[in-house]
Amino acid sequence: MATPNSRESIIEYAFKRLGSPVIEINVDWTQAEDRLDDALDFFRERHFDGVERVFFAHQITQEDVDQQYISTSDIGPVNGPSGDGPSGSDILSVIKVFQFGQF
Repeated sequence: MATPNSRESIIEYAFKRLGSPVIEINVDWTQAEDRLDDALDFFRERHFDGVERVFFAHQITQEDVDQQYISTSDIGPVNGPSGDGPSGSDILSVIKVFQFGQF
């Protein structure tokens, strides 16, 4: 099987790569389906030709609240040892927003 073309064939391919049927794979089919769902979710979140996962800090202002959006072009580069890296204009998607400080 060169190219898996269904959910079942992808799971069977994974079992084969793990050594099945020579090695007994003690995984229930529903567990394999759940892991495939996790892998596909992860791929959908990060498939943009090798994106880099980074965290940006931005203080919400009253202007942001009034506009009901945050202009990412104003967010500076990611902090790091050299202070360079992706900036807000490089953001492709936002996965999670964290709240810091007083709630």
